[in-house]
Amino acid sequence: MRTLGNGKIRRKGEGVSYGSGANIKQLCDWDYATIDDAATVETAGHFNTLADVLQVGELIDVRMDLDGTPLYRTYMVATNDGTNVTVKREGIGAAVVLTGVDLTDNSGGVASDTIAAIGGAYSQAEVANAVASLARATDRNTADILAIKNALGL
Repeated sequence: MRTLGNGKIRRKGEGVSYGSGANIKQLCDWDYATIDDAATVETAGHFNTLADVLQVGELIDVRMDLDGTPLYRTYMVATNDGTNVTVKREGIGAAVVLTGVDLTDNSGGVASDTIAAIGGAYSQAEVANAVASLARATDRNTADILAIKNALGL
């Protein structure tokens, strides 16, 4: 386990290998817990002190802002030149924000009410990921979420 910012990071298990011969690589996933907020974790250079161990393609699961409003995100190591490490957020590129009525009770009685709230700025894949994420939330109306999913043809 190593210190990173105001937290600790550790490698998970043995990872997976790809390639062959002299070009074989073994990628590992990482767990990172910190009191740093998302803006700090996403600042350029935040992971540079780990340039000697992070490989392109590895995933970092981050539990952040643990002394404030906890948040969980996954990042992938996008580049590492041996000094500078760049990570990118995995999952949806942009948040889909639905209003309370559209999200929780579908008061208009049809799923298209909620779909209209989403707008056309997101790809179907992004909406599908958001719907799947909502479906896992325990405080959401499952019937409404399934209606949205079905109306989108997902």
